[in-house]
Amino acid sequence: MASESKRTVLLAFAVNLVIAIAKTAAGLLTLSSAMLAEAAHSWADTTNRVFLLFALKRSRRPADTTHPFGYGKERYFWSLLAAVGIFVTGASSKPGSLESSQAWSPRRRSMAAMKSVC
Repeated sequence: MASESKRTVLLAFAVNLVIAIAKTAAGLLTLSSAMLAEAAHSWADTTNRVFLLFALKRSRRPADTTHPFGYGKERYFWSLLAAVGIFVTGASSKPGSLESSQAWSPRRRSMAAMKSVC
């Protein structure tokens, strides 16, 4: 069961990393604030997976004198930190900056952005 969880998190990390790179490239290429916001969200998801990998590793440690029941509950702490990190990243992003993306024609921007997502 633990190896399945690790494999799932590693796969999600790899997929999120590829998506984050693609969205960042599309956002920089098209100067689309919406695509850059999506890229930031994908980078936050990628960072979230790092927290979850760390949680899986730390929660597998065996019991010792300080923690006689083991470290299994530590997984929930690191998952909470991952969730707080995503919340802070989303709350601190700059919403509503449509004016900054008006330099390119809307059709050219949206077509380039759609090609990167599809």
